[in-house]
Amino acid sequence: MTVAAIVLAAGASTRMGAIKPLLPLGAHSLLQRVLQTLTDASVHTRILALGPPHGEIIAATVPQSLPIAWNPDPQRGMLSSLQLALALLPPEAEGTLVWPADIPLVSAATLITLLTQDRAQLLIPTYQARGGHPLWLPRRLIAATLALPTTASLRDLRTTHAAVRVPVPDPEILRDLDTAKDYEAVAQSVDPRWSV
Repeated sequence: MTVAAIVLAAGASTRMGAIKPLLPLGAHSLLQRVLQTLTDASVHTRILALGPPHGEIIAATVPQSLPIAWNPDPQRGMLSSLQLALALLPPEAEGTLVWPADIPLVSAATLITLLTQDRAQLLIPTYQARGGHPLWLPRRLIAATLALPTTASLRDLRTTHAAVRVPVPDPEILRDLDTAKDYEAVAQSVDPRWSV
């Protein structure tokens, strides 16, 4: 069995005013950081969820070998992208990390901590008791996730399936870069090791 990751990058980035996954942080884009962190945590099975209006531009920046789940209508919500990506999950995957690309600064150590827990459970990293991303979705809950209406969210899954909250010393699990102000604050304080 192996572990996988689904990276969600199908949003239109309307609040950011730019193609969010391609924004630079030091020498890497937000999306490149997420993919590199997965590599650093030895998660090599990845699926990228994309859609209009920016999906083709984003797809041109990643390796052609990276499987892409195309959501023709991402305005239906993040769950719709996740459901399409789950269809591409290889049968040997015992579950998947679910990681929005606009939460790019989570550490590899956090992923490793999450993945050393009971991977039969729904796992949510927490910092100071607040839940963040990426979460771990076990294979046993994939059918239930696929059965959710696209108007729902993964929070609805937690009403019927208990989640294990995993404390981590990583505030970045909570840092969602939704707006230009969010991005500018991070870009000014980014780890200098990532600088050009």
